[in-house]
Amino acid sequence: MGIRGRQKIREPEIAVSNRVKWGQFWDRAKGRAKNIWFIIAERERAGEILRYRPNYTSNTLFKARALGGIKKILLQNGITPLQAYGRIKTTQAMHEAMLSGEPHVVYGEDVGVRLVFEGKEKCKKAIAALENGLGKPLHENNRLENPAVHGYRAYHGIFPYKGRPIEVQIRTSEMEKDMKIIDYVLGKHSGKAKRRREDIKRLFGGAFGEYADRLSKGGKESSSRNPEKLSRSIKKQLSIIANREEAGARKAAARRKKEGGKTEEDKLERAVLGSRRQIMEYFPIVVIYLYGKGAIDKKTKHKMLDRFYKLKARE
Repeated sequence: MGIRGRQKIREPEIAVSNRVKWGQFWDRAKGRAKNIWFIIAERERAGEILRYRPNYTSNTLFKARALGGIKKILLQNGITPLQAYGRIKTTQAMHEAMLSGEPHVVYGEDVGVRLVFEGKEKCKKAIAALENGLGKPLHENNRLENPAVHGYRAYHGIFPYKGRPIEVQIRTSEMEKDMKIIDYVLGKHSGKAKRRREDIKRLFGGAFGEYADRLSKGGKESSSRNPEKLSRSIKKQLSIIANREEAGARKAAARRKKEGGKTEEDKLERAVLGSRRQIMEYFPIVVIYLYGKGAIDKKTKHKMLDRFYKLKARE
């Protein structure tokens, strides 16, 4: 009776609906088309990358062998991933990484493997097993415990395998679901993700880090794990940021007008309104970030996201 009487918390599936799945399909199709266009239009730059890069057939065979080898190491240690798949990075993606200074370019890594596990403990065991089986990673970035400001959590490591480096991404099934919501909010499938990630870094800064610390230490906002109370508190924080951005936009417009530049008030209003609306849309990312920092629990996170998307669906 006790088990039947429990209220099941429905996960916020609305954010990873068919619309997002179609977005992922079109994103892959557009990515391939852009890669072909990049190779044709930027022959010199593409040639520099293709010169040291193995051909597609060689990469495909290496990906299959590496995935099989990694699975074997995990099974020998009694670890079974929920999902395991590989990918080959496009020439354009490698070029963008070179411009951004990402470490995998230094090691010439262009094949990756993603592993998804049930919980963080299994992720840690998998990392230890890979270090024992493949050797110490050439480079690693562990965000399993400490999320990026936009909520992203995963382990990234570049391991040596059969004389070639390979990137291994490890995350939990919960992090995989969160990543789909983050991609949805950032507009990954509309090509706006990079700009919005920079916006979040600039807008949030240390504000939500301090907020997460207050929540986890039991500040006044966390006197109860009431999802509605926490939602109001987060929206208040976002509104403060939006007001700051609005004031900055108006000051900049006034300065341009004083210097003799043309400023159309209706365009400014639309820009400010768009900026405010987008900042308030970052609510799910803040919730996922707070969960990653341990400021709220999984049940509270699901309730808050579910309520947010239900309200969005009614608008």
